[in-house]
Amino acid sequence: MNRTPRTLGLLSALLVTASLGTVSAASLTLNAVQNFGTIDPAKVTDYTQYMAAVNLYDGLIGVAPDGSLKPGVASKWSASADGKTFTFTLRPGVTFHTGGTVTAADVVYSMKRALAINQGPSFLWTDILKPENVTSPAAGQVRFVLNKTFSPFLNTLPLLFVVNSKALASHQAAGKFGSNGDYGQQWLTNHDEGSGPYSLGKLVDGSQLTLNRFAKYFQGFPKGAYDTVNVVINSNDATVQTLAKTGQLQMTSQFQATETYDALAKQPNWKVVKVPSNSVFYLKLNTQKAPFDDVHVRRAVGAAIDYATIQGSLYPGVAPKGMLAPGSAVSNPSIPSPKQDLAKAKAEMALSKYAGKPVAITLMYVADTPFEQKVGLLVQANLAALGITVTLQPAPWTRITEAATKVETTPEITEIFFSPTYPSANSVFYTQYASDAPHTWASMSWLKDAQVDSLINQAIATTDPARQKTLYQTLQQRLYDLSPDLPLVVQQQQLGFRKDVQGYAYYPVQSFDFNFRNYYQGQK
Repeated sequence: MNRTPRTLGLLSALLVTASLGTVSAASLTLNAVQNFGTIDPAKVTDYTQYMAAVNLYDGLIGVAPDGSLKPGVASKWSASADGKTFTFTLRPGVTFHTGGTVTAADVVYSMKRALAINQGPSFLWTDILKPENVTSPAAGQVRFVLNKTFSPFLNTLPLLFVVNSKALASHQAAGKFGSNGDYGQQWLTNHDEGSGPYSLGKLVDGSQLTLNRFAKYFQGFPKGAYDTVNVVINSNDATVQTLAKTGQLQMTSQFQATETYDALAKQPNWKVVKVPSNSVFYLKLNTQKAPFDDVHVRRAVGAAIDYATIQGSLYPGVAPKGMLAPGSAVSNPSIPSPKQDLAKAKAEMALSKYAGKPVAITLMYVADTPFEQKVGLLVQANLAALGITVTLQPAPWTRITEAATKVETTPEITEIFFSPTYPSANSVFYTQYASDAPHTWASMSWLKDAQVDSLINQAIATTDPARQKTLYQTLQQRLYDLSPDLPLVVQQQQLGFRKDVQGYAYYPVQSFDFNFRNYYQGQK
């Protein structure tokens, strides 16, 4: 799930926000429901971490609201006919927060640092790019020569956040990377070395982030841009409503209860923005653990779920069609939206090796998240009709991410949101279902299927859009047949804003819509 909370609780949240006072005209205060586990751009994985990265750093290239690529630190680029060599020309005059301008050496260093640390988005590049093949052939130019064709490569480069190599080198601690020490990892736990629209003001135990507008930002700011942005961690809906009413909050997270958005919409100086998203809410089934090692049980559970109640009231949104959100250019139109069919569910259960046997499973969800608890209770009731006993296990996000690293500790079912981290269908399929993908919260189904792996690899090895679409549609059918995950609903993203907060636009890439450079204070 790319959003999840470490809640402060009602009292501690009020204490944190009380220290901020009523927000000033030049500041924006919002809540998030998940702590900042890291702000190191080479290590980010989830929605708050990416929120920090897109404000503190610039990518080599950027993303537009329609998902297309746009210039970032690089002003232009070219690719060889075989799709293996990419050359970028940097724009001049991009200034780092701690001094100096962005150079080709900084971009080369940033990629080599990411490959060496081998966390966060680096898994996209480790198999296709050797450090020695990241070079600067001329002043202001960067070149990547891939080991093999990787068709989404350009689409992944918004995740290459550029760091100030000279400044970071001066803050290296002892570490395993030879002359690079720890590559500045310790320093970047509570400092930034970026060139983004905001610099780091302070980070309090991962639970409160303050950003300060960087006056020298190369892209400038709209009139009324916020000088300071404060992000406080709080998922308690009653507290969020109180802070909004008392003027201590100007914006909410996108993961509040429906009742909170309804209450805010009734406030005279608040508005609720609703936008379609490409974030899908899943039940992830551990396919390596009984009873979900049997495809018939997975299909039985998939047919037993009351999707209409989830999509209509528990978490209103759009019915999914397979593992992709509607509207994707490579969607398979033959895959139906899921629906409850108890007769089919019982028939599939009867075909399984667990037919007639007592089955007990655990369902894990994010603690203190009311709608996830309601979904869990509904699933518990639905599966009782199949003779499956479900124990609900609420847990903090840190516990879920820890459980996800081993098949033995991953529960039978986990409630997870997943949003693409770069504008490509590969972000959905490889990250969640490839056997060699890093084992994280995104891959808690632990699928190991040779045909799935082959289709993913073929799709990324071709630069022919028509061939790629065919492969992805075949892949979707295979995943539908295997049912490693059960897509419940496509999120209709909701956020609460005080009416004078302007500039929000949805981006189909995780947290890029929280680039606060785009926000400004307008008329209520």
